[in-house]
Amino acid sequence: LLAPSEGGMLQRFIEGSTLYEGSVGNFYSPFETPENSDDEDEDICEDSGVKIPKRFKRKKDHPLTEQEAEYIKMGEEMLTSAWRTLNSIDWKLEKQLENGDRVQVKQVNGKKVFRLTGYVNISPRQLLEELFYKIEQVPTWNPTLVDCRTIQPIDEHTDISYQVCAEAGGGVVSTRDFVNLRHWAVVEGAYVSAGGSITHPAMPPQHKKVRGENGPGCFAMRPVEGDPDLCLFQWLLDTDLKGWIPQSIIDKALSGAQFDYIAHIRTRAASLATEGLNTSVASCVDIVGETGT
Repeated sequence: LLAPSEGGMLQRFIEGSTLYEGSVGNFYSPFETPENSDDEDEDICEDSGVKIPKRFKRKKDHPLTEQEAEYIKMGEEMLTSAWRTLNSIDWKLEKQLENGDRVQVKQVNGKKVFRLTGYVNISPRQLLEELFYKIEQVPTWNPTLVDCRTIQPIDEHTDISYQVCAEAGGGVVSTRDFVNLRHWAVVEGAYVSAGGSITHPAMPPQHKKVRGENGPGCFAMRPVEGDPDLCLFQWLLDTDLKGWIPQSIIDKALSGAQFDYIAHIRTRAASLATEGLNTSVASCVDIVGETGT
């Protein structure tokens, strides 16, 4: 990527100088806080209680373009598809850790998909905010990701993001990057952030990076009755890493990445707890039960 001073495509897109009709600069306030700092102004969503950064709020005098409306529709369809798969039956256990975290697998449309399940001591709402609206901060506490950024906010529930994953499988799986359309909603009481790969003019394939492809997947944060600061975290992963990699290595790398991810979420929750927020270190020993099997 070109640095902003070099007039890179991404920077021009953010500033609104591209001719692309969905240019962020044409519809949103400037990204005054690109790092999603804690000082950023937020609005509270009345229905869900989620704190939504004002940079995701549309200007009242700028209605959705046809392209943006299509993005939202696609996001809703991805969420519906991912939620259906997440809650389907006939999952097979791939691996389970001593603390109860487990990864299950199944074939969906000829592809192997992965489902991680584990408990985390953080409210579903707060975890949704961390994973969706504070994406630029994620690499600071999750080393499985090298780079995360919002390319284009669409509305309060939808955006297009870019992620670069670190090497996996002991370096056997090289760095992959992804451009994802993301959309979140509250479904049956669970906070669900879903997404899948799309193409976007602001982020074409990058030099020395293999562009992976994600099918409909999601994070689901389910509330736990009697404990508002505990959630059942699930991650549905449907991804094609591209390249010539044996399936056995892919399976080990992806399940390992999922276990690492929830471990880093717990570390993040512990960090938030020390900052005075209502979270604490999680443990799912003797808690995890059968879900969706």
